[in-house]
This record gives sequence, structure tokens and C-alpha cells, in this order.
Amino acid sequence: MTPKEQSAYDKGREFSNELFGVFDDYMQQRFEPVKGRYLDILRGNVRDALQATDSPPLTVARVEYRVFLNNVKELEEKMLEELKQYMHKWLDVAHQIGVGEDTERAFGIRVSNYISDLSMAGLKLLTDYAVSLKDADTEWRLANPARAKDFPEPE
Repeated sequence: MTPKEQSAYDKGREFSNELFGVFDDYMQQRFEPVKGRYLDILRGNVRDALQATDSPPLTVARVEYRVFLNNVKELEEKMLEELKQYMHKWLDVAHQIGVGEDTERAFGIRVSNYISDLSMAGLKLLTDYAVSLKDADTEWRLANPARAKDFPEPE
């Protein structure tokens, strides 16, 4: 590599490190609290499902998890839009030097990983309550045998 090529490579690497440093800092500050709030809401809804009176607790908890997943999916699009707006100056430079599409793709991958982590954390939360939900579900079915017929037995 010539000294000029090495210099260009080093500058590109420095730009990339700075860009993703800003990106990662924003992700941490802006979206880690969001993750906590989403999980807190799901936790509250699962706890409420334990006390369900109209439907079996397992059914209610599964519905709440599906709602959580739908909300998380909607969050992904909003995050990408917000991040592109926040990082627009960096993205402008990235496009000028010919790495804009790769940079946007990297943003998408990082957001997708965040969404996957959040979805898996929600699933872990749900499974943490599995025994309690199963017990509550069994009690509900015993207390409501006629209504229980409307809900298939969970597997």
C-alpha cells in the first residue's frame, strides 16, 4: 500500500469509528431506556394475566406477548427513521465518500439486533412466569369449567 492509500484507509477507518461511536452512544442513551420500558409493560401485563378472570391466564399472557411483539416490530421502523434523522450529517458524508448504502445497511443490522434482543428478552420474561401462569391457568379452568370449554387446553 502506498503512503497515500494508507492515509486514505486510515482516514476512512477513523471516520467509521467516529460515526459508529456516535451511533452507539445514541442507541445506548436513547433506546436502552426504551427497552426497559417495553419490558416493564410486558411484565405488568403478564402479572395482570395471573389474575385474569374473563379468560385463562395462559391465553391472556400469550395475547399480551403477541401485542408486545407487534409493538416491538413497529418500534424497529421508528428507530431506523429516528436514527437516520439524528445521523443525517454523518450519512451525508458517508454517501459523499461512497459508503452511504453500506452505512445504512449497518444501521439496519444494529437496529435489527436490538429488536431481536428485545424480543428474546420478552420471551425470557414470559418463560420466567411459565410455572405461575400454568398454575393460575389450571386454577382458572377448575373454577370456570363451562367457560374453559371455549379455550383449548394449552400444550
